[in-house]
Amino acid sequence: MKMQEQPQSQKAATISNAMPSDLGEAIEQSDIIDEPVVEETADALVDGILSREQFTETFISAFNITCGITKLQSLHIETSDQQAIICAGAIYDYATEIPQLRFLIEPSNVHVQRAFAILPFVYFKYAAVRAELAARKEDKLKEAEVETTQTTNEQE
Repeated sequence: MKMQEQPQSQKAATISNAMPSDLGEAIEQSDIIDEPVVEETADALVDGILSREQFTETFISAFNITCGITKLQSLHIETSDQQAIICAGAIYDYATEIPQLRFLIEPSNVHVQRAFAILPFVYFKYAAVRAELAARKEDKLKEAEVETTQTTNEQE
């Protein structure tokens, strides 16, 4: 939704046409006319969204936090990384244009807050399961090696 401010004369005409003429004149002479009258369109952005700079900082921080948690250094992004800045800007543009992506730029969005609560838990569970499966595989390989060694020793 795009907010478009009407010129003063149009504001007065809009207000006057909506009310009886004597009330319209009273409004024209009051301070209320200084407040912008806006028209809302389907693509208007509401207050309370992140600026492009704030989104870029958050975007880069999300990677750096993930880097810290996972110890995967390839996730680290310098704040001056132009590719990351361009990427964040493109995502920001999509989020302003596509209503289904608007949550990405709304800091108070409950879905983003829930994702930040869910993702660390899921990641650590994933990492624990992966480590456990790797340990099982290693144990099976060691058992197979021991059996092979015993079989070889018995045949000698």
